[in-house]
This record gives sequence, structure tokens and C-alpha cells, in this order.
Amino acid sequence: MAEDQQTITLSTTPEFLQVSCNEKRDQFLFMASLKAPQYRSETRAPLDVIAVIDESGSMGGEKINLCKETLEFVIQQLEESDRLGIVSYSSKVTERLPLTKMTRDNKEKAKHTVHLIHAGGGTSLYQGLEKGVEVIRRRKPEGKNEVASILLLTDGQTTSVPRDVDGMLQELRFPFEDAPALGSDHMSPFGKLPMVQQMPSTESEENTILQMPTQYNPLPRSQPRNHHQGRLVRVRSAIEHPIPCSINTFGYGADHDPNLLKGLADAATGVYYYVAKNKDIPEAFADCLGGLVSVTAQNISVKIRAENGAKISQIFTKFKKTEIVPETEFELSLGDIQSEEQRDIVMAMQLPELPSEDVQWVYASVELSYFNVLTCMMESVTCQAQLERQTSTSSSRNFQLDKHYNRLYAADAMSRVSFDDDDVMGCRLR
Repeated sequence: MAEDQQTITLSTTPEFLQVSCNEKRDQFLFMASLKAPQYRSETRAPLDVIAVIDESGSMGGEKINLCKETLEFVIQQLEESDRLGIVSYSSKVTERLPLTKMTRDNKEKAKHTVHLIHAGGGTSLYQGLEKGVEVIRRRKPEGKNEVASILLLTDGQTTSVPRDVDGMLQELRFPFEDAPALGSDHMSPFGKLPMVQQMPSTESEENTILQMPTQYNPLPRSQPRNHHQGRLVRVRSAIEHPIPCSINTFGYGADHDPNLLKGLADAATGVYYYVAKNKDIPEAFADCLGGLVSVTAQNISVKIRAENGAKISQIFTKFKKTEIVPETEFELSLGDIQSEEQRDIVMAMQLPELPSEDVQWVYASVELSYFNVLTCMMESVTCQAQLERQTSTSSSRNFQLDKHYNRLYAADAMSRVSFDDDDVMGCRLR
């Protein structure tokens, strides 16, 4: 790679370089690989960081003190071009500090804000995380820093719902949005709106939560709010909104929930850290900061399409995937990628028999699109996957692809293992 390379490279690897044209294969492995460029700079990209801190009763004592020490360390390390926001949660959620540039005076203000945090009350973990994501989403385009992350500081214990990783991620992708109150004669720029069913709620009438029919598209935030639209209410969006930043999680206390915190971090392209003592704080945040400042591309999307009668049987990935055309076209959301990081996507395909030989037979096309942090531009690249279809099949598989597939197969098998005291072998597959 050239030293001035500033784009992601995309390549494909087939299981065999040559497959007989007379053979129909029910499983053929194929790998698409993304490699981020090397990037070193004396001046790093500015950050937008939202610290979401758990101040519930379960965080009392040493846990809350470690959390506050972590926040104070974060404040000290941020630069003037960085912005920090602080959200705390217990039985309720409080935005203690809006996104604020970390000048010398503002750092003192942020430290004072941290000093006021005290443990007590319930644990609305999801609602605190939701507020942090909302702060990131509502940033104005002209003032925001491109690299953004949420730092979730908690023991992972929660009394709110949802309580599992999948449930939380689902809610975050379909956030509440403002929409006009609906009536039989109400008109919007989209025409007459359907009636919705009101759900029981202890909230005031001004914040009534409504259940929205799946066919209803809520009024966009960009639509001006005026007297013609009537009172605004909160409804759950019918359109999926990708989580707009990475989520890094910091676990405190021996009784914290590592599965929840690691699951959230993994799903949102972040990292999970366990902070047992104050000596762990510098190393954990240094690693976290190093990951944030070395981000070279964001919002990575990969579209994979089977060509010329081939079919996609399975995609081995933990990233979110959407089936656009059954067995033919998929889209993957890969989040952010750091300097020199490589991502490999392994797939299983079905190959048809061919009527004749073809030395450059295309079985798949891969399209990569992303925001390039280095050039501040949206970029895309397309690659065609080819192999030779002649009279015989290669005798040896690609070693790297075979290694990746075996690792993924073993990880999948381990994830389906459950332990049972009555089982003679000590474990079994679910």
C-alpha cells in the first residue's frame, strides 16, 4: 500500500481458484476483505464524547468513586477541540452537561458537574443510554465533530426494560420522534393521518406515548412546528435509524454484568473495559481514546450480490445484515474501522453447473460505501469476485479462508453449548 493511501482497500478470496464447470457445488466459501489505510498524524481528529454514568443505588461506595475518577481523567485528557457531554441516570435521567468544548474554563465546569453526582435510586440503564444516543443524534451538522462515541460507566445492573442487548439495540434503532397529535380531521404535509391507539401512561397529557400503526411514517424532525400541526406527541419511529456512534462500556464492581456490557460494546463497534481499581483507569481510557482517534472510516456499508446463477447460503458475521433479495443480495452495516484494521466477511455460496468453460466467471459483486474521516468525503468502491470454471477443480483450498471459516465454525459451536449437571459429558449442544 502506498504511504499516501487514504482509502479502504477491498478484495475477494475464493475457496478454490478453479472449480469444474461440470460441477454443481452446494457449498463454496468466499471471503470479502476490507483493509483500512495506515494513518499517523501529530494532530488528531476532534471528538464528541457523551459520558453516560450510572448513579443508582447499586453504584454506592467504591463504584461511584471509581466512576467519578474515570470521568475526571477523561476530562483531563480531552483537548480544546473535543466536546464532552454528561448524562446521569438512576430512577430518572438527567442531562447534566450539554456537549461542551473542553477549554480550560469548561473543564473546571465539567469537573464541578462530576462532583455533584451521588449514588441513589433505581437503575434506568436503557433510558440513560437512550438519552446519550439522542444527544448525539440531535447535533447540528455545522458544529459537530465527525468522530463520536458514548462512554457507558455502570455495573450493568438494571431495573428498567429492555434489559437485554438485543432489546436495547432494537429500541435505539427505532427512537421516539415528535409527531402532531392525531385527530379525525387533522391534515399533515403527507395527507390525512391515521388514528392511533393511546397506551396507558402515567405521564402528563403533553407527553402521551402512542402506539403507531406500522404503515404510519412520523413527521420528520426537519418539518417546522407551527399552529397548523397542532400539539406534538411522542411516537416510536417506523423507520430504522442506525446507532450514530460507537458505544464503549466500562464495568465497575465484581458484581457487574460483563455479558450485557460486552454485548452492547461489540454490537455498537466499541470495546468493553473492566475497571477494578483506580490504577486501571489510565490504561482503559488510553486504549479507548487510541481507538477513537485512529478511526479512519465511519458508517461502513457492504452490499454483496450473487451473480450468474450463484446463491448466497449463509454469511458468517456478528454485524447487522439485511436480506434485500432472498439468497441473492445482502447489506451489512459494519460501523467504524480504525487505522490498519482489517475486516474479513466469510460467506457460503451455491454454485451452478455451467454449459461451457469460463476462465473469468463472476460469481459475486461487492460494493463498499463509507464516510472517509481522512478526506471528509463519502466514498465507495466495487469489486467483482471471479474464479476459473474449467474441466477440473483445484486440489487445495485457500489457507487463510479455511482458517477463518474453521474459527467461525468453532465459535458458533461454542455459543450453542450449554452445561448440564445431569449430562455425562458435562455439556451438550442446544
